[in-house]
Amino acid sequence: MESKHHAPYLDLAQLDFEKQDNFDIEVLICESLIDYCAQHNIVTECISNELHFINLDIVLRPTIMQLNSQSVLLCFELTSEHWDKSIIENSAGMGVDTAQALANALESFSSACLEGLLYMLSEQSCYESCTSTFMGHEHKWQVYLSDLVSIGEAPDIEEAQYYWDELKEMLLPRLGNQRFCYIKVFASKSFGSVFCECRIDNVLSNDVTQLLVKMTKHWSTQKFASHKMFFFLKQDENTVLPSDLFLPPKQKELNYQVNVALRLFGQCSTQEEYEQLPLQLQEIIPDKVLALELYYFLPEICTQIMLPEISFSDAISLSIGDNEPININIHQLTDYLPIYRALTNLMTDNPSDELKEAFKLCSFYSSAFNVINQVLNESPETKLTDLSGLTTCYFVPPSFEIR
Repeated sequence: MESKHHAPYLDLAQLDFEKQDNFDIEVLICESLIDYCAQHNIVTECISNELHFINLDIVLRPTIMQLNSQSVLLCFELTSEHWDKSIIENSAGMGVDTAQALANALESFSSACLEGLLYMLSEQSCYESCTSTFMGHEHKWQVYLSDLVSIGEAPDIEEAQYYWDELKEMLLPRLGNQRFCYIKVFASKSFGSVFCECRIDNVLSNDVTQLLVKMTKHWSTQKFASHKMFFFLKQDENTVLPSDLFLPPKQKELNYQVNVALRLFGQCSTQEEYEQLPLQLQEIIPDKVLALELYYFLPEICTQIMLPEISFSDAISLSIGDNEPININIHQLTDYLPIYRALTNLMTDNPSDELKEAFKLCSFYSSAFNVINQVLNESPETKLTDLSGLTTCYFVPPSFEIR
């Protein structure tokens, strides 16, 4: 594995990993990153199996997903009381032994993700400024690039700026009013087979991914090669439009509101009761815009969670009143991903049978669910995995507000 910088890590070779449990190794991972952060003038402290960024109210939690004698898979999650999102990155490492595999996984994470984040937080090494437009408003951004991590027979591209320059014309129109945005780019080729992905705030961007695939097909790789990097974009405070952020306390409140809304869907037994739901939701939920979003978004999100085999597009089509449909990427909307998170949390936290039934009934009101059923009925040989890039369509009243 090659990268521009090499982080100093604790001596892993002396450890007997058979005598270490996952908690001990997670503590070691946090301790290994303290010196690395200090190079960026970021003060950190290891508390239990978490790394705390003292002056930034950020917490890094590593989790051992897989660990054996020659390979490691780590999941890193960065959270903050000041953020309305988590930064999540899975980092794999291979080596002649566990120590080397763990060191490579740490190097991949710190160089391809953490480095770009620390540049943004310290406002150092800004690559360039740029401007995007969403719903008629201009948003100005400072762009920070991580190191480019290269493995195997990948092309000799030394800087992540190559990928930013190639992809930014597609990326900028996909930005909304986020305070900051993180973009992961991964490209690989293995024995002629190409796998790529571009994720914006951890949402797979289908169109940008397809461009990456076209770029990667031309690699002269015989065995295996990959490139991985992150872009971090911070919006200028002067162009941020006022909006309520779903910081952790508000996300908890939203979790409760989604719970209530889902149970109301579960109580609908007639079309008339379903059509009365918007009024019921607006009586219960103080935010009238959010109440309408729950009514329209929840059935479609239920379907996406219920059918993970299907690849849904990151774009949705919105028809507001009699106006022409407009396409919007879900991560551009302030409320969509927090609603998605709330529903996911609800359905993975040991839900009751009543809630499971409400979840199923809610999905029946989804236009995507009906389209999928129709396709499967007309073509019984079709598999769920054959359905990809499905765009969800919403027909909403003139009072619906995009934010």
